[in-house]
Amino acid sequence: MCAQHSSTNGLPDGYNEIGLSQHGKTLFGKVSTAKDMGGCPSIPVPLRKGQWTHLALTRSPTARILYVDGKPVARADGNFPPVDLDGCPVMVGKHPPTGRWSFAGTVDDGLVNPRELTPTEITKLAGLGG
Repeated sequence: MCAQHSSTNGLPDGYNEIGLSQHGKTLFGKVSTAKDMGGCPSIPVPLRKGQWTHLALTRSPTARILYVDGKPVARADGNFPPVDLDGCPVMVGKHPPTGRWSFAGTVDDGLVNPRELTPTEITKLAGLGG
């Protein structure tokens, strides 16, 4: 799942981005701007065929945290500028600028929230608590 800002041609700009993406054997929790392309938490891909997995990514001005099944598994700390999103459509299962690199699986639900969710809220969304 990926949300990006539109460029002047109406397509995703490729910089202002919030998303979860797999490249090879690595899952990235990407939160980036044109001024900040680093600081993305990453882990070996936890997805397994036939097994449901809950993924979440939170962002704040000082941290980006990647969760798997309600548990924090990777973190990037820093002083991060805000990501500028607009009405560019969120894409699920494909790379927005190219429409390629399709996800070979099923996405049950997607949520982009304007505020950082708490660890307790992530656990509840994963179906593991309260």
